[in-house]
Amino acid sequence: MQGPRTRGAKQPGRRPAGGVSPNGDGPRGIRVRSVKPKQSVALGVVDYTLAKRALLRDWRHGLVTRLDICDAHPELLRAARYLGEELHSPCPVCRNYELRLLAYVYADGLKQNNGRAFEVSEAKALAAERRGGAYVVEVCTYCSWNHLSAAFHARSAV
Repeated sequence: MQGPRTRGAKQPGRRPAGGVSPNGDGPRGIRVRSVKPKQSVALGVVDYTLAKRALLRDWRHGLVTRLDICDAHPELLRAARYLGEELHSPCPVCRNYELRLLAYVYADGLKQNNGRAFEVSEAKALAAERRGGAYVVEVCTYCSWNHLSAAFHARSAV
Protein backbone atom coordinates (compact mmCIF):
# COMPACT_ATOMS: atom_id res chain seq x y z
CA MET A 1 0.00 0.00 0.00
CA GLN A 2 1.22 3.43 -0.90
CA GLY A 3 1.33 6.40 1.36
CA PRO A 4 -0.19 9.80 0.57
CA ARG A 5 1.13 11.55 -2.52
CA THR A 6 2.96 14.77 -2.05
CA ARG A 7 2.71 17.75 -4.31
CA GLY A 8 5.10 17.59 -7.32
CA ALA A 9 5.63 13.82 -7.05
CA LYS A 10 5.63 11.86 -10.31
CA GLN A 11 2.39 10.16 -11.10
CA PRO A 12 2.14 7.45 -13.75
CA GLY A 13 0.62 8.69 -17.00
CA ARG A 14 1.08 12.38 -16.18
CA ARG A 15 3.55 14.75 -17.83
CA PRO A 16 5.76 16.93 -15.66
CA ALA A 17 5.18 20.67 -15.63
CA GLY A 18 7.68 21.26 -18.49
CA GLY A 19 5.53 19.32 -20.97
CA VAL A 20 8.09 16.56 -21.68
CA SER A 21 7.76 13.13 -20.15
CA PRO A 22 10.78 11.25 -18.80
CA ASN A 23 10.83 8.99 -21.88
CA GLY A 24 11.21 11.99 -24.24
CA ASP A 25 7.60 12.41 -25.38
CA GLY A 26 6.56 16.04 -25.66
CA PRO A 27 3.11 17.59 -25.94
CA ARG A 28 0.71 15.63 -28.19
CA GLY A 29 3.05 12.63 -28.26
CA ILE A 30 5.79 14.41 -30.30
CA ARG A 31 9.22 12.93 -29.64
CA VAL A 32 11.58 15.59 -28.24
CA ARG A 33 15.34 15.15 -28.02
CA SER A 34 17.80 17.39 -26.32
CA VAL A 35 20.28 19.05 -28.66
CA LYS A 36 23.61 20.23 -27.40
CA PRO A 37 24.64 23.59 -28.82
CA LYS A 38 27.24 23.17 -31.55
CA GLN A 39 30.59 24.55 -30.51
CA SER A 40 32.07 27.13 -32.81
CA VAL A 41 35.76 27.02 -33.55
CA ALA A 42 37.84 30.15 -33.32
CA LEU A 43 41.42 30.51 -34.43
CA GLY A 44 43.90 31.77 -31.88
CA VAL A 45 46.67 33.86 -33.42
CA VAL A 46 50.35 34.08 -32.52
CA ASP A 47 52.06 36.95 -34.34
CA TYR A 48 55.83 36.77 -34.90
CA THR A 49 56.39 40.39 -35.96
CA LEU A 50 58.54 41.22 -32.91
CA ALA A 51 60.81 38.23 -33.53
CA LYS A 52 61.16 39.31 -37.17
CA ARG A 53 62.09 42.87 -36.15
CA ALA A 54 64.67 41.58 -33.68
CA LEU A 55 66.27 39.32 -36.30
CA LEU A 56 66.42 42.14 -38.86
CA ARG A 57 67.90 44.50 -36.25
CA ASP A 58 70.60 41.92 -35.47
CA TRP A 59 71.34 41.59 -39.20
CA ARG A 60 71.64 45.38 -39.65
CA HIS A 61 74.02 45.59 -36.67
CA GLY A 62 76.17 42.79 -38.08
CA LEU A 63 75.38 40.20 -35.41
CA VAL A 64 74.12 37.70 -38.03
CA THR A 65 75.10 37.41 -41.69
CA ARG A 66 72.84 37.54 -44.70
CA LEU A 67 73.54 33.85 -45.27
CA ASP A 68 72.10 33.14 -41.83
CA ILE A 69 68.78 34.82 -42.58
CA CYS A 70 68.40 34.11 -46.32
CA ASP A 71 68.43 30.34 -46.11
CA ALA A 72 65.09 29.16 -47.53
CA HIS A 73 64.92 25.52 -48.56
CA PRO A 74 64.37 24.91 -52.32
CA GLU A 75 60.99 23.25 -51.60
CA LEU A 76 59.88 26.32 -49.63
CA LEU A 77 60.92 28.60 -52.50
CA ARG A 78 59.08 26.42 -55.03
CA ALA A 79 55.91 26.36 -52.93
CA ALA A 80 56.09 30.14 -52.43
CA ARG A 81 56.54 30.71 -56.16
CA TYR A 82 53.53 28.61 -57.20
CA LEU A 83 51.18 28.71 -54.19
CA GLY A 84 52.25 31.87 -52.39
CA GLU A 85 50.09 34.92 -52.11
CA GLU A 86 51.94 37.97 -53.42
CA LEU A 87 52.53 40.76 -50.92
CA HIS A 88 52.65 44.36 -52.02
CA SER A 89 55.53 45.27 -49.75
CA PRO A 90 59.25 44.92 -50.40
CA CYS A 91 61.45 42.24 -48.90
CA PRO A 92 63.06 43.57 -45.69
CA VAL A 93 66.47 42.26 -46.80
CA CYS A 94 66.86 42.83 -50.57
CA ARG A 95 64.06 45.41 -51.11
CA ASN A 96 62.68 43.52 -54.16
CA TYR A 97 58.95 43.00 -54.52
CA GLU A 98 59.21 39.21 -54.61
CA LEU A 99 57.72 38.66 -51.13
CA ARG A 100 55.06 35.97 -50.80
CA LEU A 101 52.97 34.36 -48.05
CA LEU A 102 52.10 30.69 -47.84
CA ALA A 103 50.84 28.42 -45.09
CA TYR A 104 51.46 24.92 -43.83
CA VAL A 105 48.66 23.03 -42.05
CA TYR A 106 49.03 20.35 -39.38
CA ALA A 107 45.96 18.59 -37.99
CA ASP A 108 44.65 15.17 -37.03
CA GLY A 109 42.83 13.49 -39.86
CA LEU A 110 44.64 15.22 -42.72
CA LYS A 111 46.60 12.03 -43.46
CA GLN A 112 48.80 12.62 -46.52
CA ASN A 113 48.00 16.37 -46.57
CA ASN A 114 49.43 16.90 -43.08
CA GLY A 115 52.28 19.40 -43.36
CA ARG A 116 51.46 20.34 -46.95
CA ALA A 117 51.64 23.92 -48.25
CA PHE A 118 48.33 25.71 -48.90
CA GLU A 119 47.19 29.19 -49.79
CA VAL A 120 46.69 31.24 -46.61
CA SER A 121 42.88 31.53 -46.78
CA GLU A 122 42.48 27.82 -47.50
CA ALA A 123 44.88 26.92 -44.70
CA LYS A 124 42.98 28.96 -42.10
CA ALA A 125 39.69 27.34 -43.07
CA LEU A 126 41.24 23.87 -42.99
CA ALA A 127 42.84 24.48 -39.59
CA ALA A 128 39.51 25.62 -38.14
CA GLU A 129 37.61 22.72 -39.70
CA ARG A 130 40.07 20.02 -38.61
CA ARG A 131 40.95 21.66 -35.27
CA GLY A 132 44.62 21.95 -36.16
CA GLY A 133 47.22 24.61 -36.74
CA ALA A 134 48.22 26.74 -39.72
CA TYR A 135 51.66 28.31 -39.91
CA VAL A 136 52.04 31.28 -42.26
CA VAL A 137 55.53 31.84 -43.68
CA GLU A 138 56.85 34.98 -45.39
CA VAL A 139 59.26 34.10 -48.25
CA CYS A 140 61.24 36.19 -50.72
CA THR A 141 61.77 34.22 -53.92
CA TYR A 142 64.62 36.54 -54.95
CA CYS A 143 67.01 36.44 -51.96
CA SER A 144 65.59 33.39 -50.05
CA TRP A 145 64.57 35.38 -46.96
CA ASN A 146 62.01 33.44 -44.93
CA HIS A 147 60.43 33.94 -41.56
CA LEU A 148 57.44 32.58 -39.67
CA SER A 149 54.85 35.34 -39.87
CA ALA A 150 51.93 33.98 -37.83
CA ALA A 151 50.52 30.78 -36.37
CA PHE A 152 46.78 30.05 -36.19
CA HIS A 153 45.60 27.35 -33.77
CA ALA A 154 42.03 26.11 -33.49
CA ARG A 155 40.38 26.49 -30.11
CA SER A 156 36.82 25.88 -29.01
CA ALA A 157 34.58 28.78 -28.21
CA VAL A 158 31.13 28.46 -26.74
